[in-house]
Amino acid sequence: MSKPKLFIFDCDGVISETAELHYLAWKKMMKIFNVDLPFLYLDKFRGVSRPECLQILKKEFSEINFDVYNDDYLLNYKNSAYLEEINNGKAKIYYNTINIIKKARKDNILIGLASISRNSKLILKNVKILKYFDYVVNPKLIKNSKPDPEIFLKVALELNILPTDCIAFEDALVGVQSIKSAGMFCVGIGDKNYLNMAEIVFATPENMNYDQIINLFNNINK
Repeated sequence: MSKPKLFIFDCDGVISETAELHYLAWKKMMKIFNVDLPFLYLDKFRGVSRPECLQILKKEFSEINFDVYNDDYLLNYKNSAYLEEINNGKAKIYYNTINIIKKARKDNILIGLASISRNSKLILKNVKILKYFDYVVNPKLIKNSKPDPEIFLKVALELNILPTDCIAFEDALVGVQSIKSAGMFCVGIGDKNYLNMAEIVFATPENMNYDQIINLFNNINK
């Protein structure tokens, strides 16, 4: 029986819930241009890097002259607004995920983080769980964003683990697509119809069941 050797987690929506904080930061940035950013962008930006989010806004609000400010200024403005929310302790933490991480460590399963957010490490430090992670991807080293499998394969490569020995956790569709393209077992978090590529889907991180995940992985890999 092949047991998992590595758990790979996305951060937002899996370990913490900061999607709304990202949305509020983008909303604050768009007020520079007197635009009230619709709430639908909360989900639209899930799993999407900061520079890519800005390009989406430029495309979908093409009537705005974004060139009044350079991209670095706008990206830093958004990030400062987001960090202000994080430092004010507004990020929700999913403690069931933390318990799953601790159980995996007890079972000698390695732990990795595959997040395109440059602030994920700060969140892990703030909730004092960085020590449980064997490898945290530096987003600056990732050339291809999700749904490309690069970020998940990077974690497996750095820890010398085969993709088939990995279980990866994601809440965004592009993340699930990335995991499956990497050839890994996927735990989806959200709507099971939307994330139907995943081997197993839980409605929220708080619904995840460690034994259920391990048993299904082992059954598939008999």
